[in-house]
Amino acid sequence: MINLQNLKDVLMFKESTTEAQNVFMEEFNDIYQEADKEERIFLENSVDQIFRKYYYSAVQPETYITPANIMFRLVEEETAGKTGESGMTGDFAFFPKIILKKQKGFLSKIQSTLHYVNTERHYMVDDFETVLKICGEGLKVNDFGIPEDSERKKFKDKLFFNDRHYYNTIVLVAIGLGYMKMVKEKNKNLAITTQKSDEFINMTTENKIKCLVDGIIESFIRASTEQFPKLEKFLKKNTVWKIIKNPSSFSDFLDTINDEFGISFELIEKAIYKNEYGIENLKQIHDTLLDNPSSFQLVLFMMMLDMYLFTPLGYYMQLIKPYYSNVYNIVMELGQTFNILKENYSAARNMLFAMPDEYDLTPLGEKIILDGKRSKRSQVMPKKYNDKKFLECFQIREQYLEDELLDFIEDFGPMYEPYNEYDDEYDEYDDEYDVDYDDDYVVEYDDKYDDEYNDGYDDGYSGRFCGRYDSKNSTVDSANDEDNVINLLDYKKKKDNDDKKKPEND
Repeated sequence: MINLQNLKDVLMFKESTTEAQNVFMEEFNDIYQEADKEERIFLENSVDQIFRKYYYSAVQPETYITPANIMFRLVEEETAGKTGESGMTGDFAFFPKIILKKQKGFLSKIQSTLHYVNTERHYMVDDFETVLKICGEGLKVNDFGIPEDSERKKFKDKLFFNDRHYYNTIVLVAIGLGYMKMVKEKNKNLAITTQKSDEFINMTTENKIKCLVDGIIESFIRASTEQFPKLEKFLKKNTVWKIIKNPSSFSDFLDTINDEFGISFELIEKAIYKNEYGIENLKQIHDTLLDNPSSFQLVLFMMMLDMYLFTPLGYYMQLIKPYYSNVYNIVMELGQTFNILKENYSAARNMLFAMPDEYDLTPLGEKIILDGKRSKRSQVMPKKYNDKKFLECFQIREQYLEDELLDFIEDFGPMYEPYNEYDDEYDEYDDEYDVDYDDDYVVEYDDKYDDEYNDGYDDGYSGRFCGRYDSKNSTVDSANDEDNVINLLDYKKKKDNDDKKKPEND
């Protein structure tokens, strides 16, 4: 029998899993130190979504080696021939989470913690029940069911993730399952917990997980068909269940979606992965996309796939394992996001969501979705890779990102000007699109698609840290040895002391 707490302790001392978390924390800290006040608030609000994208992205180019797959491989090695708490093999999943801690308005620590979920305990089940209790007397929501900004404080520090998308997901799932109902009261919408929710409370944990999966699918279909009525005849519950149970059918699903929108998916891919194509070809793609408004609808649907389906079933539920083939470059990804942050906070948040290239079911997903049957997995890594071999991949990644950034600056600098024009035209289309499609069910696009600026958030900043974080200064919290911690206050003290030293002669 597998002792999951002991396994957790073993995994925390694996060099590659520790390195995977340290790399992200250091890169995140580097961006944070260079960010202005508004960008820092965005980073603090969005760290879970930023880490999620990194966690499922390739570490080494053209491989399935991702931080998530490293974790799953090491778990498989440690548990070979053993069974989980329910007597089944693979009825659990381990995953890391990033926590930011502040003191007196300053970010003082970046901390990673390791967690597991299984058929006996799942934090999202607990959070779902917590939200049902909170909403017993009603929660103010918009016309679609998204909690109003003023209501989000009711969830803060009470749920596993302090992320507004996570809050939204739980409330929308509860509405879709009938465990909350929306009522009008004095010109405002309220989501109120129903008596039907008692049936959820009385289920086993495994059945509660299955129920949440059903609710996530319902929520995805509702959001997609209200945004794109043309998909109603095609986007049915059994269709979505099919692609979840059989990931290899996802490409056929996308082909059907492309036919509905009337545009080539290959063209969209070229626009997304623009650094792989010549400047002249990109200009032609740019012109073609502008001439076909359906292309923007397809891009929006791809974003919604991640926002309403893959992120909830993936990082939140740990039932599927998305895969992004590009090495995650936090400088380039967040640089593009920051470019539009000041003009449109919601659009910046939405840029954190992107349809994965493919996905597999996790062992826990196979237990929940396939009743324990094995699925065909596409994310296969060579057997020669072990903890030390995985560690080498992060060195390869570091060099790759340095080369990529230099190549981008050298080869694609001239593209900034034409793409600024492209962004302006996209913004004009975005405003027009909202009027045409959103008025029936949501007050503003910004509020429905998840993220406008939250004025109530703590923004007490004064000054900033200087320089880059030196990994030698990282500390492990001895009071809790399951954590990796970057102590930024220790770093700042050391930096201040170093600055006081007299300069040495050359």
